[in-house]
This record gives sequence, C-alpha cells and structure tokens, in this order.
Amino acid sequence: MAYSLGIRCLAEFIGMAIVIYTGEAALANELLPSTKGHAMGWGWTVFTFGFAFFAPLQIFSKVSAKLSPAMCLAQWVWGNITGVDFICLSLAEFAGAFVGAVLHWIHFLPHYKTLPEPPSMDKDDALLRRRDTMRESALQIASYATRPDRKVTRNPISPLKHTFYYLRPSDVIHEETPEEVLAEYYHTTDPLHRRASVTSDKHRPGGGSVSSDDRVHVRPLARKTIQVADLQRHLEAAHVEKVLLQRTCPGCQSGNFSTSNGANDASAHEAGHLSGDHADQLQQPQPDDHEAVVDIGPAPSSPRLLRLASRFDTNTIDKEKQRAHALYQAAVVADQNAKLSIFATRPAIYSPLFNFITETMGTVALILLALLIELQARRFPEGSDIKLFYEVGVQALLISFVIVTCIAGLGGPTAYAANPARDIGPRFAHWILPIPGKGNSEWSYAWVPALAPLVGGAIAGLLYMAIEEMIFPGGGSKGGGLFVG
Repeated sequence: MAYSLGIRCLAEFIGMAIVIYTGEAALANELLPSTKGHAMGWGWTVFTFGFAFFAPLQIFSKVSAKLSPAMCLAQWVWGNITGVDFICLSLAEFAGAFVGAVLHWIHFLPHYKTLPEPPSMDKDDALLRRRDTMRESALQIASYATRPDRKVTRNPISPLKHTFYYLRPSDVIHEETPEEVLAEYYHTTDPLHRRASVTSDKHRPGGGSVSSDDRVHVRPLARKTIQVADLQRHLEAAHVEKVLLQRTCPGCQSGNFSTSNGANDASAHEAGHLSGDHADQLQQPQPDDHEAVVDIGPAPSSPRLLRLASRFDTNTIDKEKQRAHALYQAAVVADQNAKLSIFATRPAIYSPLFNFITETMGTVALILLALLIELQARRFPEGSDIKLFYEVGVQALLISFVIVTCIAGLGGPTAYAANPARDIGPRFAHWILPIPGKGNSEWSYAWVPALAPLVGGAIAGLLYMAIEEMIFPGGGSKGGGLFVG
C-alpha cells in the first residue's frame, strides 16, 4: 500500500519522538542524581537507548521508519526516495526528536533541580546529608574532564589546534613538568572543565603570583535552580571544617573524641557536632527559584572553623579553602556536563576533526548494516509467510541489536550520534528549555553530529548500491523492507 508523504512524515515524527523520549529517559536515569537508576552503567544505558528504536521500527515499518536524516540521505543516494521526500522526512524527524526531548524533560523535571556537590568524605556524612552527587561512572558518560586540552571552546581556530595537538609525538604531548602537574593538582591554575565560576590568580609553577593583569576571569555559569549559591558556601565551609577536624582529631570520625595525647578533648568534642549544625542549614527553605549568584565565593569562617584554624598556619588554611572552593565549582560544571549529555552528544576528548571522522565512520557502519539486513528480505519468495515474518518480526529486532552493538563498540569517543535529528533536536530543546542549573549548549561542537552523519549516510548509500549489485545482479525485485516503501 502506498502512503502519502504527509502520512509518512507523521510516522517519522511519532517514531522519532518515541525514540528520544525513551532513549533520553535512559540517559537521564543514568546521569541525574537521586534517580533509581543513577550510575546504572554504560552497558544498560546503551542497551536501553538502542532498543528505543525497536517499537517504532516494528510499528511503522510498513509506513515509514527511517528514523534518521542520514538514512533518508542514503535512500536518496540509492534512488529509493526523492529529494522532496528526503527534506520532508528529515524535518519531521528533527521535530519528533525535539518533542521527545521535551517529554523526557517533563518526566524527570524534579530531578533536574539539583544541588551539585562533590562526593561526601565518608559514608556517615552521606547518610546525614543527602547530596546531589554524581558517581564516577556517570561522570565518564557525561564526558567530564579537567584537562584544558579536552574542553569544548568557541574559538574557530580550536579545531585546528586540537587536530595538531593529537598529531604531535607522544613525548611532546606529555611535556608538562612535575611542578606544572602539582600546580594543577593544587588548583593554583584553573583546571576546571569548560567555564567555571572562578576568578583566581595564576601562579607560576615554582610558586609566586603574577601581576593582576594576568588574572583569569572566567565567565560565570548560569544558575537557575531552587538551591541558591549561599547554601553551597555553608557546605563548603563544613567541608573545610571536616578536613581540619580530621587532621586535629583523627579519632573523631569514628566517634572517639579524645586526641592521641589526651589534650583538647573539649574542643574535639565540640567539633564532633559539625554535622548537626549544618544539617539545620540544609533544612532551611530557599528564597526563590530565580537566578542566583553563581560565584559562590569563599566559604564563610564560622567560629568553630576559626578555633580549628588556630591550630594551623595560614597557608594550610588557605589551601584547604581553595581546594574546597574548586571542588564545589567542579561539581557545578560536572552537573552541567551531565545535563547536556542527556540531551545531546559530547565527545570524551574534544578533537573536532577526529570526532568528525569517528561520527562519519560510525554512521557508515550503522546505515550500511541496517540496509543490508533489509536487503536479506529479497531472499524469500514474494508474498510468503516466512518473508512476512522476517519483515515484520525479525528485521526490527536485528536492527535494534545492530544499534546497540554500534553504540557499545563505536560510541566511546563521541557518544555516537550517527543521526543529526537525535542530536540537534534535543540540543535545541536544551537551549530553549528553562532547565535548572544548565550550562552552555555547546553549539560550537554541534556541526560535528549534524554534518558527519550526513556524510556517512551518503557513503553508506553508495556502498549499499555496490553490494546490492554484487549480491543481486540486475537489482532483483525491490520492496517490502523497513526502508523500502
């Protein structure tokens, strides 16, 4: 049965909305703190996202279920659809992806209102104060990194710079001196991924500040969340107090408030009630849901912190405050990375040329394998029950497994968009939706998942034509597959 272009566009729109709604729900479950599935792992996330395609492929296989502008382009190159079909079906897929992203955002809306914090220092602290802390596996999927060479920038020269960086010999790439590595570890330079709410002085590797003209002024992060920055300041102060307490009274963490020499019992016992004091602060209602001051500033010095600080030199206290400040700012950046990674793809290592090549190769593999699975339907007699069973029952399952395999195997470098609609539609949703605490939508990287899959789709279409002629000389009988309508 021949369906009109409008019906086919509607099928693509609904199918793509289902894919993104369920697929990005899996990512949200993995990356957002406080969900039941937080940090469920790369494997389960890949499996769920891959099989998000199964239902639309099964339901709309006889109408139109290409579900990717790259597949539409391959079909155009192959000659199965017209240029008008390619444009209209692709636009329907972009619209469906946008709607699916909005639906998933509504589904997880309370979980997007986060208070980003570094991991708690011990299990007891995690029980006393429930924080929005991301686990290590989730940080990896969110492509969080502190190396400055891996951050996404808006500089138009950046793609060339990163390309040349990875073409340099390995002994040149790792040319940092031990002093520079230590300086970054102790946050004497700004090591945070992308833009952090920090304005700090640069320090030379050997120590000592440079002139005020060389200060690092980093653009503040946009913070629209019910938890305001003032709360983070108190938590940061508690973090510093806890570190100083551990150094003053190591036994306090296990409930033994006597020091090794029996002295300072009273002050150690007083410091042992840290959690109770700050637990009250955590229960205070927040002023409003408007944009808050982003730069949380230095942690306030409470009377207890001043008493603890009297046992250490000023340099030690400053280092602890600086480290705690950097940790809490890094938690905000990691939270923003995670929220964007739910909507759109982010590279594990930002190197635009190589990211483009990776996306192109991955798209060729996916589109070509899907087309070749469809091609096998021609081996069965036209109108036979086994042909119908293959087309309706088996093809969608096989293609879903191919998608899972490609994401799991090829998705490590870029998270594997392989589909312009899957990335650009949700990225646009991330850009316009009032997502609490969101950061930049990284449009400077968007050209990679937008163009590379189209190049890969065109290449896959050409390869398919050659393989089709090899398997079925003269073309054979066409029709009946998922992508032939």
